[in-house]
Amino acid sequence: MDTQENVLDDTKPAKRFSVDLAFEFKRNYARQVCKAEVRNISLTGALIKTELTLKPTEKINVYLSLSGRMRKVAATVVWVGDKGIGLRFQPFNNRDLQIVDDIIYYATEKTTSTRDLMDSILSKVA
Repeated sequence: MDTQENVLDDTKPAKRFSVDLAFEFKRNYARQVCKAEVRNISLTGALIKTELTLKPTEKINVYLSLSGRMRKVAATVVWVGDKGIGLRFQPFNNRDLQIVDDIIYYATEKTTSTRDLMDSILSKVA
């Protein structure tokens, strides 16, 4: 994956990964937890779909969970459009970045492993 220096460099866009994930989030001032579908993700942000109406510049807390680890990562809504909502992560420390990186790895490896398994099965059947 990208190094932290590349992630924080605004002149270079972070590599995005198409994923089929879900996470929970809530507005900074809210008690209600909402759900979102993640369409793509990078170390710097994500494209999500949610039923909740969010506005650009709105701050939210994203709850990321993987293998029993849970991190609350701050994010800002950067745009809202027909395809979804663009978020920019605001990591507090390296552990915030690490869980995003781990989620990307898990989501992309799971997809690759499933594809490899299906290719293997289909080649044996054909």
